[in-house]
Amino acid sequence: MSEYRTLPVRHHFTEADLDAFADRAAHAVREVADLEDEKRETAKEFKTRIDALHSEIRDLSRRRREGFEMVPTSCRLRRDHGTQMRQWVDEATGEVVLEEPFNNDDRQRGIFEEDRKQGRWREWHN
Repeated sequence: MSEYRTLPVRHHFTEADLDAFADRAAHAVREVADLEDEKRETAKEFKTRIDALHSEIRDLSRRRREGFEMVPTSCRLRRDHGTQMRQWVDEATGEVVLEEPFNNDDRQRGIFEEDRKQGRWREWHN
């Protein structure tokens, strides 16, 4: 009865085999480089998305904490000559959103407007 056994035996590769290994290795190196580039791009995209979410979280937290936010609102200037105050009135709601004291121009304007109402504007203008 014959016995069989598998033993490691040196096998020498042909030139074609060696060239094929080199080609496959070069291809693998290119593939790794491409995947590394893709990984960097994907990481950048994820970082951008994560940063945007962090920004949103900060904004929502601030709004919740403060309970209000400042928004640009169209306001009309109303001068109250009785109190010598300038009033900025929200055009949509009619609410006075800011009051500040008259400046010198407001006081002069009041004089000229009163003169105009009483018909003296032409005397000043001529």
